[in-house]
Amino acid sequence: MNWQANLSPKLLRKRADILLSIRQFFQNKQIVEVDTPSLSLAANTEPAIESFTCQSAAHKESYYLNTSPEFAMKRLLASGSGDIYQMSKVFRAEEKGRWHNPEFTMLEWYRLGMSYTQLYAECVDLIKTVSSPYTEIANTHYRSYASLFINSCGIDPHSCEQAELIECIYAHNIDVSFDLAAASRDVCLFIILTHIIEPEFEAQCLTVVYDYPLSQSALAKISMRSIDNDQYAVAERFEVYWGSVELANGFQELTNSEEQLERFEKDLLVRKERGQIMLPIDNHLIDCLASGMPECSGLALGVDRLVALVLGLDNISDVINFDFENC
Repeated sequence: MNWQANLSPKLLRKRADILLSIRQFFQNKQIVEVDTPSLSLAANTEPAIESFTCQSAAHKESYYLNTSPEFAMKRLLASGSGDIYQMSKVFRAEEKGRWHNPEFTMLEWYRLGMSYTQLYAECVDLIKTVSSPYTEIANTHYRSYASLFINSCGIDPHSCEQAELIECIYAHNIDVSFDLAAASRDVCLFIILTHIIEPEFEAQCLTVVYDYPLSQSALAKISMRSIDNDQYAVAERFEVYWGSVELANGFQELTNSEEQLERFEKDLLVRKERGQIMLPIDNHLIDCLASGMPECSGLALGVDRLVALVLGLDNISDVINFDFENC
């Protein structure tokens, strides 16, 4: 068994310098650093994310390791914190891969009174600021989710039938290990996005994708958009990519407690249908939204991915001292 760290002393210092530059970026904007608990009695209900469960002899209840500090940070916002950020360890029970470690470092921040379009511009600014001593980002592209599908596949993702999505997947000879007819529409959209569209993103460039389908709204507000003279409801959500690697996911944050509770309950119905573990809803979040959380936008960014890309590495294990196979 190898007891040694993955990082050399030189790389260790480079990672530390990058994290310091992130903190300096927020300090210059007078955004306050906060910390919140890693353990919670509630969990993330999103079906695409699985939580680690923790138990001890001293406590009868099951606790969950945070998949994101989001819920607790929103309680701070509702308590009057103002603009805040946090850099912390989070945990997602997924297979370890080239760009995912089950324990990883997440940067999350919230801006009061700022639109999600302003926030993704600030995210691009952060990435360029942090990367400038090490590498140059050639360009930044801004693309709506719909335009990506229309330009790459001739499909409007907001209005097309699922049969069109399945036909597109088979036409591109994408090998799937399950029956697409039994899959959800979002699964088909995800396959096209990851296998056809994302590989087309320019290397060494940032791509901001915005206005996601209503079914992928998560914790985002909903608004109407006109596409070819038709009106569609879209989620005010965005993702930021470096090349084909997703770095950040952000929202115009939902502040309606009743709508948020309804979304959590829908998540649990999906989890039940899929035979997934049923998880407790975070009622603290629902209560804080009901109390009047201020209008804001927020995002989460994968720090380990950012450090690896800034340093020209292609595996986040190269920038984590002890990854999941060596912890």
